[in-house]
Amino acid sequence: MRPGATPTTGTYRKPVPLAPPARNHAWLIAGIALVLVALLPLTDHVLSPRLSFAAQMPQIFVYALLSLGLTVITGFTGLLHLGVIAFMAIGVYIYAIATCAVYPFQIGFWPGVVLATVGGAVATGEYASSSEVIRDALRDWTHKRSLRQQGVAELRAVWQEALADKTPGVAVDEVLGRLERKYQAIADAGDSAT
Repeated sequence: MRPGATPTTGTYRKPVPLAPPARNHAWLIAGIALVLVALLPLTDHVLSPRLSFAAQMPQIFVYALLSLGLTVITGFTGLLHLGVIAFMAIGVYIYAIATCAVYPFQIGFWPGVVLATVGGAVATGEYASSSEVIRDALRDWTHKRSLRQQGVAELRAVWQEALADKTPGVAVDEVLGRLERKYQAIADAGDSAT
């Protein structure tokens, strides 16, 4: 006799699933990891100087970028193309110069990352100058902002239309009755298939 079967009928009836399937929490985990990485520069204010991360983080990021670049480049072909490392080195040198205490124009961690990204885009030949990179980024930002404002305006119009609509809604008991009939039909179909 199968588990769950009754001794008199010998049939097994599957339970009706009431809860939706579990959601994938990969986005939540990635978001938490991103927040933790973003908060790493602030650990210097909390931890003692001997446990400071700030001195090690640039080198850790350089090695991480290097390993990612080498993995991507050698992953499909198995061949090593060292030309990409030159552009990575340009970004690293720009970041090092921008954040080094030796130079009088020392800037922080995030402005250094932005400056290295802009410098890398110019070095690859994708843009002619850093002002072109910034202009393109601003153009893209204003385009996305106008699309977002347009979407909000459309949503407000639909909301106002729904508020102005005076037709009666559907009763809760009717909706629950439809759902019960639907899931009972699914359960009955599952029972007849087995």
